Amino acid sequence: MNIKINLSSVPVNNSSLSIYPDYLTDEKSNMKFYNLELTKFRLNISESTIRRLIKKYKNELFERYYVYFHGKYYFSLNIREPLIESNDIRTNYARYLKKYDWKIWGSVNFNEIMSQSQIRDIANLYFDTLKKKFPNVNFTFFFATELNSCREGYHLHYLLDFNNENDFKRILYESDSFFKIKRKKLATNTLIEKYDKEKNGISYILKQIKKLPDGYDVLLS
Repeated sequence: MNIKINLSSVPVNNSSLSIYPDYLTDEKSNMKFYNLELTKFRLNISESTIRRLIKKYKNELFERYYVYFHGKYYFSLNIREPLIESNDIRTNYARYLKKYDWKIWGSVNFNEIMSQSQIRDIANLYFDTLKKKFPNVNFTFFFATELNSCREGYHLHYLLDFNNENDFKRILYESDSFFKIKRKKLATNTLIEKYDKEKNGISYILKQIKKLPDGYDVLLS
């Protein structure tokens, strides 16, 4: 169950709902905030660690880490950021992303001038499409927005991991089709290929992460 919210008017009172959703979605950014149990499972961290982070970072960029919805906390997966020792966000994510055995590296430029929120919308739609096409596959998806160098707007870079190597060709084909065929009037200069550790693609994707703090996210299924 999911509820869309506006972060500027989230109910912060203690009234109870009869049913609480598994996650909330910010209607402006499409950022997802998961309930406590899902957050513990997805990030493999304890409840005490999460509670400690809430206390430490209360009133400090809380909308990036968590929201308080009708008396219950919901957490962005970005709450992992304070768990990493370095104060440099690019170093943090480079260390975190290198733990994964990424299968696909993608880069997508667009004909139209795209905003950060539009890039996020497309990234979420791509991820949701993969989940529907491959319901038995567990995905890990990291995307980062980058400012265009020669014109206005932004483009997209991403990494994709999944648990079954046998699905690689089909997932690569569906990924390529999503951007090249279904969005042929929108996407251009699309490169989606097998991830190669020797190309240092993680560092490339992270090069503007400090400049665009709302332009990246991690999604898991």
